[in-house]
Amino acid sequence: MRPCHDIQGVNLLINCSEAFAFPSNHAVNNFAAATLFSHFYPGMKSFLYIGAAIVALSRVMCGVHYPFDIIAGAVIGMIFAMLVIQLWTLIEKKIASNEQVKKGQ
Repeated sequence: MRPCHDIQGVNLLINCSEAFAFPSNHAVNNFAAATLFSHFYPGMKSFLYIGAAIVALSRVMCGVHYPFDIIAGAVIGMIFAMLVIQLWTLIEKKIASNEQVKKGQ
């Protein structure tokens, strides 16, 4: 359940959804994007993670998520992004290997 359902007097800044709160999809999406883009643009890493953290914290401040919801969402998002980065790296290596074989022929 969401804090707006469990805690009396929560100051809601947005409507309280009936959907489950765990994990925060905003946190998942923003931390996945921050992790993925910081891999390709390392100079933007601080900006990307600060932005993701602000969005995630806003969900707690709006009264629609507990802190653990956003922490779990951040972890899940970063794990998925790291898996995508690993897959990307494997594909790049395979393509480079195939190009080397073609040049050798």
